[in-house]
Amino acid sequence: MSSEIIKVESVQGKVYEKLREQIINRQLIPGEKITIRQIAEAYGVSVMPVREALRQLQSEGLVTYDRRGVTIKLLSAHEVQQIMEIRNRLEILAAEWALPNLKKSNEQRFEEIVREMDNQMGDVNLWRSLNRQFHLEFYAMSGSKQLMQIIENLWVAIEPYMRLYTSTVASLEFAQRQHHEILETIRKKDTEKLKQLISTHIGHTAKVILENF
Repeated sequence: MSSEIIKVESVQGKVYEKLREQIINRQLIPGEKITIRQIAEAYGVSVMPVREALRQLQSEGLVTYDRRGVTIKLLSAHEVQQIMEIRNRLEILAAEWALPNLKKSNEQRFEEIVREMDNQMGDVNLWRSLNRQFHLEFYAMSGSKQLMQIIENLWVAIEPYMRLYTSTVASLEFAQRQHHEILETIRKKDTEKLKQLISTHIGHTAKVILENF
């Protein structure tokens, strides 16, 4: 792994953020093995904050680690399918709870995000970040912290595989058309159609990931 010396006060937090970013962006590939010492030397820190950061990443399901070393979590195709099916059910529930709380200012916020996604089709990393904002900010309007915690954990678990989702222009363009449809349905506050669109959208995401697995 490439060296990137960290010179900040919150060492553990920054180690966690850097490792998480590298895992999500597949700079560290699922199944790859590294040592705690390698991470510490690459970031120019002691092993203690690395261990603490790894404990946090392990609790999120992104790594497994013990005294022998660190392995970037590798999901099977079956596990990916299960995560997406769970996401489907929970995100439909979140959308159903969120829609009655929608305000005009929220609509404008979601419009801005989708518009920015249109502008960032050439930058898949930024597009994925905006994609996450669009969905999770809407679901947060459900008002359920417990539901959001579960959904966010599922997004974290699947995030390293989202590059497969954005791997082709065709799949990205299709996904963006779906976002416009979802946005329009949010505006109309059509609960049943919104639930259908979210299910279709997550199903399409799962299909693309598994086809490129």
